[in-house]
Amino acid sequence: DAYGIGIVFCTDIEHTDIIDPEIVNFCRGADILVHDAHFTDKQLESHRGWGHSSYSQAIEVAKLAEVKQLVLTHHHPDHDDTFLRDMEKTCQAQFPNCILARDGMQLFV
Repeated sequence: DAYGIGIVFCTDIEHTDIIDPEIVNFCRGADILVHDAHFTDKQLESHRGWGHSSYSQAIEVAKLAEVKQLVLTHHHPDHDDTFLRDMEKTCQAQFPNCILARDGMQLFV
């Protein structure tokens, strides 16, 4: 981290009914958090044990860990581009410095 930038990749992660405090501590203060956001909250209800998180869980981790930017990744294959664009807006209303990962995306800090 010669440039003083902290990036955390938190993929294929499943929280229980509460956000894992160890994950929050691991992510604390990151400049960029790339977090699994495979499911909506409704979808997650019937997919416990699949090893993935919801959009709202990723946002909660970002808030609790006080990260600067959240990148939501590992999109569900049934979520089309329209759904993802709408979800990005919904997520940004909760955590303004939040984006959904896209093919070929580059981040500059």
